[in-house]
Amino acid sequence: MTGPVQVSSRVTSAPLRDGIVISVNDHVYMASEFIGESYYIGRVMEFGKQIQGKALQVRIGWFYRPKDVMARKNHDPRLLVATMHSDMNPLLSIRGRCTVIHQAYIKDLDSYRKKPDHFYYNQLFDRYIHRFYDVLPVDSVRNLPPDVAEELSRRYQYIVVEAGTASEYTDAHRVCLICKRWCASGEALKCIMCQGFHHMLCINPPMLRKPSKGFAFQCALCTKLALDSASTCSSSSTSTPSSGGGNNNNNNNNTTSSPALLKQQTSATSSGQNSPRGSPKQKAASTLTVIPTPNGSGGISSSSSSSGSNSSNSNSGSGHNNTSTRTTTTTTTALTSTAPVSSHHQKMSHMWPFRYFGTHADIQDIFDPDDRVYPRASSRVGTRYQAVAVKWDGPGQILVTSTIFDDPQNN
Repeated sequence: MTGPVQVSSRVTSAPLRDGIVISVNDHVYMASEFIGESYYIGRVMEFGKQIQGKALQVRIGWFYRPKDVMARKNHDPRLLVATMHSDMNPLLSIRGRCTVIHQAYIKDLDSYRKKPDHFYYNQLFDRYIHRFYDVLPVDSVRNLPPDVAEELSRRYQYIVVEAGTASEYTDAHRVCLICKRWCASGEALKCIMCQGFHHMLCINPPMLRKPSKGFAFQCALCTKLALDSASTCSSSSTSTPSSGGGNNNNNNNNTTSSPALLKQQTSATSSGQNSPRGSPKQKAASTLTVIPTPNGSGGISSSSSSSGSNSSNSNSGSGHNNTSTRTTTTTTTALTSTAPVSSHHQKMSHMWPFRYFGTHADIQDIFDPDDRVYPRASSRVGTRYQAVAVKWDGPGQILVTSTIFDDPQNN
């Protein structure tokens, strides 16, 4: 005698007790196991197999509240932190439906926060590495090769990068001024004067490491322009006649000190090309800047990057701020117009709309459909993390690892 036949089928939606139908990619409230605790929030990734006589199971991708993973006492109650952690839960634990949207797709955050059951997020927390990552919409990423950007926008909705490195991906497309190819942040240098990018291997002579702390890179063309401008200023100041003796001494002192200071600053800037590599976020402590003038010749001034001071005139600074404001407004408008209508229209791979695309990811891995989408850290393989062991011939042989055997008085 055979037992009852179990009928199993895959479902994409299911009703709750109150009649609300929950579908895949809906954001829902989940009951907490602690009395008085706020509802958990998650996204329905898939429904389990429906087996007769057993409760339907649902896979939930969790969102954390800031108080769960942050030490801060004060936080926005509508702010969430995305994760790539999921598990199976019974359908009966779902208490309702809510809305969760990335902050970049929200036009007016204040009015959005006033809506009931509406939440937003802009970061992702990895529960294994215990690290926060920035979540960027793929529509805002510009600094990538065309083929990589096309494949990324076709398969994913968001990319996950290290916190504080979002500008490396949202900036304009970086091209090497020498080979005219795309510049990756790890293998490119930015000229402190013309703000142009150069591959370290395209420079003559090639550079194997980035400048260390306190030094900045200056391309050959900008160095030549600075030296030519300095020599022109020096020759014009020397040929100018003076009227008084006291003023003549002052003028001579200024004339001799300016080229010397210029030469010292130029050599300090250029000498950092062969220095050991420092942190990628470090900037030069003292740099030389060429300010273009209306007549075509460059004026020279010294600026300090560590103090954040800027020796440019106020007009150029205000123009830069206006440009940045216009760019930010245009980017926000574009992201709002391209926002997915609902979570059902998000592009996903392996049931996740996120993909790690940070420092430890290879951009060519995007073309591999089976590549891991989860965050990763630096490898622990190498001489720094491994012990050096002597050769062993196998069982039956004595492995000498101590110096006591070299003592002749030891029997």
